[in-house]
Amino acid sequence: GMTVSGLVFGVALRRVVFAGADLVTYAMMVLPQGALMRAVGPWRALGTVGATFAANLVGALAFAGLIAASGVLHANAAAGQMLSDMLAAKAHDYTKTTRQN
Repeated sequence: GMTVSGLVFGVALRRVVFAGADLVTYAMMVLPQGALMRAVGPWRALGTVGATFAANLVGALAFAGLIAASGVLHANAAAGQMLSDMLAAKAHDYTKTTRQN
């Protein structure tokens, strides 16, 4: 479960970086620092974070659409079950964490 997730994340992150794309989490970390140091204007930083967020969202939805359209989750019961199990585990972890706070 977690080992596979970790391996998949590492491969996916490498592909994003090698493709020259930006992740919104990186922009959210670096651009506020740049704005505070006055290396970039605050409106430019905010605009860049917004544009990066929008582009990441479009990319994620497009990728999800391709996966759904491919039928891999329906044709391969094991893949569909794995996804279902991961989503259930994440939902369980989230509800457990929010109840503790």
